[in-house]
Amino acid sequence: MKYKRILLTVLLLLLCLPAVSCRQSQDVQNPDEPLPVRTDEESRELTDVEKRAQETDFLPELDYEGNTITTYSFRENYELDTEGSREETSDLVLDSVYQRNQAVERRLNVVIDNRVSNVSTWGEYATELSILSMNDLDEYQIIYTMGNSAIQTGNTDVFRDVNSLEYLSLDAAWWWKDAMEALSFDGKSYRFLVGDICLTNYTKAGMVLVNSTDYNAHFTEEGIDGLYDLAIAGNWTVEELKTRAAQVYTDLNQDGLSLTGGDYIGLAVGNFEYLKYLEYGFDVQRYSRDEDGCVILDYDLERASDAVDSLIDLIFRTDGVYWQEDYLKISDFAAGNILFTVAQLGAFSNATLREMEDLYGMMPLPKLDMNQREYMSNIQNSSTLVAVPNTCRDTAFASAVIEALCTESYRTVVLPFFEITLKIRYSKDSRMGEIIDLVSEGATKNFLYEYQASGGCGVLIASTVMMEVNRISSNFDSVGPSTEEMLRQMKERLNPSAAG
Repeated sequence: MKYKRILLTVLLLLLCLPAVSCRQSQDVQNPDEPLPVRTDEESRELTDVEKRAQETDFLPELDYEGNTITTYSFRENYELDTEGSREETSDLVLDSVYQRNQAVERRLNVVIDNRVSNVSTWGEYATELSILSMNDLDEYQIIYTMGNSAIQTGNTDVFRDVNSLEYLSLDAAWWWKDAMEALSFDGKSYRFLVGDICLTNYTKAGMVLVNSTDYNAHFTEEGIDGLYDLAIAGNWTVEELKTRAAQVYTDLNQDGLSLTGGDYIGLAVGNFEYLKYLEYGFDVQRYSRDEDGCVILDYDLERASDAVDSLIDLIFRTDGVYWQEDYLKISDFAAGNILFTVAQLGAFSNATLREMEDLYGMMPLPKLDMNQREYMSNIQNSSTLVAVPNTCRDTAFASAVIEALCTESYRTVVLPFFEITLKIRYSKDSRMGEIIDLVSEGATKNFLYEYQASGGCGVLIASTVMMEVNRISSNFDSVGPSTEEMLRQMKERLNPSAAG
């Protein structure tokens, strides 16, 4: 499944838009008058960012007379989605989110009050939302919640079906319709909105960081440009990653692989979350849909078994590959003794990485093998979803603000984030932008991951890899029935007479 070819398809379409001509009609031009002099500013073609900024949406003129709309989110580190900086700073991304909010407030004549929960864990936040819905108080009109974390704690029923919301244009380019369909059990009823309103839908995409300076030193003939060419040609696979990681490994102290002992590490993977990134970089079918559009378990165990073998070989049987159960810090990579590490696109906002002495680049998550057609990256690790609680009284008001925020993000936040912040400010070479495009083109959402990210068939491959032996068939036999029961109950709640 593939979502949001934002930096390829959309931009190509934008480039096809006719340019605005400054030339006057010859029918009305007085031949005795000199032709007007055109300045460089008037004659130049608009950039993609400028074209996007001029696109219109479908909202009518609305005036909410200074009324306040209140949003609620988990932590302040989600400013990329909700608030940005509280005043203009030198941070281009945070400023663009702040300016987006200001533009929406002016357009609709509203006040946006972004509030943040005081709880410390995802589970506590999910419980808090459930209690708010039971209190039946119209305290918050827009909720920013966390993908799989919210879904697995049973919060789906505390939100409205967004199809009933008046001002949403869900087929428009600023919404990720295919992603919302992936999160929907029947492909029709949506509780969660996914789109350009939240930058974490991009920053939570997975990638592979590479130390470009060291890559050029170790692979002098190919160099980093050759590695980029490999990815762009579609030939970047787990086997290619494994071969390079093993080739550069150096055990300086002859005491085995160590992150802190001065060894040079070929590939570092930290935490189960990043193993799941590798799993979902593979084109393994996990489910399909029945004649009613409802999700049914349809796991390709043969392909999954190949994925397990490949990851066990990579993580546990390849010299130079370092694995740890805890999260790796970006500072570990920035220290300069790791060639590759699995990371999120949002890592580029880390000042430690940007100040790294060596040059860095990036690669997409590797394909399983050459039978896989395209690169994939699951948007995970609790990316932000937007929802309207059942307690919201004025859903038209809420939907108008949501639509305005999303369209303004589409026009003024997302493309500058990619084209200026990622590709210019954070890039260390002229070609990294090509790989950023590959990663964003392959961004995906997966139903089973969202509903079973902590266990069950949603993470069957990664869980089996952790056993260091391929028992995926027996593991599927163990967890498959519980997944099927979950799906059966979901269908029964949707249509009691339709469940088997």
